[in-house]
Parts: sequence; structure tokens; C-alpha cells
Amino acid sequence: MELYIGNLDEQQQYTYKAGMRVIIHNQTSIPFSDEQGLDISVGHQTNIGISRTFIDRLPYPYSSCINNFTSKENLRTNQFFLLILEKYPKMTKYSRLYCLKTCLQEFILKYCKCFDFKLPHPNNSSNKAAGCQSVDDVLCVKDAETEFYNGSGINKCYNYCPNECYQVIYDTKINIAKYPSKWYTSILKNSIISSDPFFNFLNTSDYLNLQQTILMVNIYYENMYYTLLKDTPEVTIELLIAYIGGNLGLFMGISLLSLVEFFEFTFNLVYTFVKRRNFYKIRRIKTEELSTQIPEEAKI
Repeated sequence: MELYIGNLDEQQQYTYKAGMRVIIHNQTSIPFSDEQGLDISVGHQTNIGISRTFIDRLPYPYSSCINNFTSKENLRTNQFFLLILEKYPKMTKYSRLYCLKTCLQEFILKYCKCFDFKLPHPNNSSNKAAGCQSVDDVLCVKDAETEFYNGSGINKCYNYCPNECYQVIYDTKINIAKYPSKWYTSILKNSIISSDPFFNFLNTSDYLNLQQTILMVNIYYENMYYTLLKDTPEVTIELLIAYIGGNLGLFMGISLLSLVEFFEFTFNLVYTFVKRRNFYKIRRIKTEELSTQIPEEAKI
């Protein structure tokens, strides 16, 4: 697509760079231009090849990721989700980035008594503060962000905002070329007739001026394949029960066998002791009988 950024003579006093910002994101997520996106320069054709990575995390008890932040259990255990639901209704699908931005906005509201325009806006019914517009407000926002990131605020927000269980990430590869060429500039001038201010500017601009106000972007899938990063439990409940049952059976079997062997050893020991005792008793009786018979034979 071809994009026209406007007449630089009218805008250069308000900007320090010329171009546009393109954000590639999933349709269910809310983008933030200050952290996400690519700067596209004027006078160039920018080709953006995208590839997708799907992340599927396991929920509790394997991780703390969130599937549905509006569930009763999540609202009961995390009061910050309840605040988001009441003050920031635009987050219909949970996003950790949106949650962290909301947490930062709440910090700025308490610190500066106004809200930052580049962060999620609280709804009018629950917010009485105005937007941060004055110079003092802007400076206060900068101080609040410094305090937030250097202090304990960011760590608290990480606890409030766990990862989402399902996430789509777009990786990009960029290559650029000069645009438009002199030949294509002549085609643009000669093929368009309109009363629109842009086309009037196009018809009256030379090649160098046109290069400073127009750009082209091509966005395409680098390939139709995608990467899936999916968590799978290393040990399932069924496998855990099987392990416990197997080990329990093994150790109980060994214990029972050892107990039987102990009783067998004890029985053999007692049996041998009794047998030897009876043997010595019988031998002593026979010895006494022989000793009583010898004197009588001697008399004869």
C-alpha cells in the first residue's frame, strides 16, 4: 500500500522524523505504539515478511497463566482483575501487556492525579481525573515512570499480571528499497486526476519533494508454516498414580517377603534350639540308665 504522510513544510515544525509506524498484532490484542511496531521511512518501499509463533501454556497447577481473567476464581484471588473489569472494560480478552500498562496507569493516577494518554484510558464513570496535558503534568508522568520502574511498582504489577495461557507472536524480517523511482513518479503524476489536496500536491511536486512525503509498505507471510510452542505435562495424574502404585507395590512386596523370611529364620532358629535341647536330654537319660546297670553286672 502507498501512504502519504502530508506536506512536510506544514508539519516539520512539530516532528523530528518523517515516516509512519506500523504495528503487526493479533486481532484479539490491543496494540501499544510506544513499545510495539516498526518505523517506516519515507522515500522507501518497505517489505515486511511475517511469521507466526503460537504459544500454548498449561494453566494451574503447571503454571500461573490466565485463560479467562473474568472467571469467579480469578476475580476472587486477584483484586486487580476486578479493578480492570470495572475501570478498563476495553480488555475483553486477557493480555499481560495490557494488564501491565493498566497497572502503570493506576500508578500515574495516584502519583500525578491525571492519566497518561498513551496508556489505557479509565472509563468516565469511575474516573474523575483529567488527562495529563500541561507541562507540569508531562514532567510528573516522567517522574512517575522513573519511580515505577526503579522502585517496587513494576514487581507488584508482575505479580498482578501473569502470562496469558495462549499467545500469538509475529516475527518480522524487513528489507527496503528506494521509492518511488523517477519513472514511477512520472506515472503517478500523469495517471491521477483529482481535486483532492494530496493529488494537487502530487501534480505540483518534483521528484525530491515527493520522496519526502510518500512511502510504500508490503506486508506478507514469509511462509505459510508456523511455530507452535506447547507445554505438555511431563508427568500426568494417571502416570503419577501408576508410579506411586508401582513403587508402593514394589516396596510392600519386598517388605512382606522380608517379614516372611524373618519368621522363617526365627522358626528355624527355635526349631533347631528345641531339637538340640531334646537331643541332649535324651542322651543324658540314656547315660543315666547305663550307669545304673553297670554295678549289677559287676556283682554277677
